[in-house]
Amino acid sequence: LLTESRHAFSHLHFGEKVIASLFQAITPRTAGFAAIDLNTLKESSYLVTIIFMFIGGSPGSTAGGIKTVTLAVLFLGAVA
Repeated sequence: LLTESRHAFSHLHFGEKVIASLFQAITPRTAGFAAIDLNTLKESSYLVTIIFMFIGGSPGSTAGGIKTVTLAVLFLGAVA
């Protein structure tokens, strides 16, 4: 929402921007759907999407990636 508010989401109202950004944050990790044309995204939005796809979903889900708990363990191990 922050990087695309005036770019890919410019034609949407505020509520639609929030819903579209949540949808775009969740679906690359699970189903791969797109609510907007991905060709209109900025490079920073591509990077965030790739990071979300790498992290994936929670354990027990069918999402790909390293899972959220693994990311938390890696983070806590790095901080400790």
